[in-house]
Amino acid sequence: MYLGLEDVFAISGFPIDGSRPIVCEDIDTKKICVDMLGTYDEEGKMKMKVSKRWLKDTFEAVPENISEDVIAHYVRGYLMYLIGTKILPNCDLPTHYPVYWLKFLKDLSPSKLIDVVWGAAALAMLHTSLGSDKRKNVKGPIRILNVFFKFRI
Repeated sequence: MYLGLEDVFAISGFPIDGSRPIVCEDIDTKKICVDMLGTYDEEGKMKMKVSKRWLKDTFEAVPENISEDVIAHYVRGYLMYLIGTKILPNCDLPTHYPVYWLKFLKDLSPSKLIDVVWGAAALAMLHTSLGSDKRKNVKGPIRILNVFFKFRI
């Protein structure tokens, strides 16, 4: 079985074309976290990654009466969690997410978020996990396929 970009779009609804491809580049983890999330986890740090646990602990409960700027931090934290668990689940390292995703969440307007090619990135993640699987961990690719079939935007 082979899934192509049109299949990903038909099954999941994730954008497969746009002007903003998801490309990794070396960035200062602390700086982008402070700029986009308002805080940074000094303890469980990995280069260019944030911990799933830290995101959950920091951004799960939104305090009352906060400013619009601070709400944006909580929205980005939640979107990072959604991307890592639903759109681009990494079967090799499911407890940490790449911090470079934050650069695609700078502008939270729907037109900017939809312009990112999440579907192409999800397909690449699927093919990468299928290629690196070697029959050791069959749950990884199956987990990504389940995302395609259960999660529609």
